[in-house]
Amino acid sequence: MRIEILELKNRKADLNSQVQDLKARLHSADTLAERKSDECKRLSSKLESLETAWDSTRSQNSRIQKEIRSVAEVADINRELSEKSKHRIASLENEVDALQLKLKTRERTIDLRTDNVDVRTELNVLKKDFSELQAINKDLRRLSSDHNKHDKDTEHALLRREVEDEMDVLKKPRVCKHCHESFTLEKNNAQSCTFHPGRYLPRQYPLEGYSWSCCCKRDISSRPCKFAGRHVERETL
Repeated sequence: MRIEILELKNRKADLNSQVQDLKARLHSADTLAERKSDECKRLSSKLESLETAWDSTRSQNSRIQKEIRSVAEVADINRELSEKSKHRIASLENEVDALQLKLKTRERTIDLRTDNVDVRTELNVLKKDFSELQAINKDLRRLSSDHNKHDKDTEHALLRREVEDEMDVLKKPRVCKHCHESFTLEKNNAQSCTFHPGRYLPRQYPLEGYSWSCCCKRDISSRPCKFAGRHVERETL
């Protein structure tokens, strides 16, 4: 492609040189035509001055007429050459314009190919970056999943520990400060304690025996007392 561009540039330089040469030849032809035209005018003037002596100078007049015809022919030839040169110059200029357009088209094509190569290179880089980004996202998702799993495991462990602590609290043996019996909070209900807050007193009539002043139960070992209720843990010193 670069060799073709160099050939086109060399062809362009040659055509420009030919155009300049033709322009110089056209200028020389125009100068010669003007010179011959002046000479033709001079000869015409001379012919007019010699017409009065036409009879005596017939041979000279014939020679002058031949010279005039020769000058006219030269002028016609120069005029024809000038026209041909103008057409040739116009044709060469059109050819130069066409070559310049072709050269610009080739250069634009080369630039587009270069741009395509750059775009492909950048696209490959972007694909590589995208692959790396996907790998990073995959690692991040894996780390996030591991972190969430660790958080859930930690939360479950804490909940299990709290439940175990609560179960330990519920199942811990305690001593009631009223009845002095062992109990656990898990099984401590409203009728667990056997303590009577009242006193075991004789009834109004001796034959009726004794009864608890709190619940009026007659047996001294009656249990439970509805006024005692749940066990109350004895405070430890």
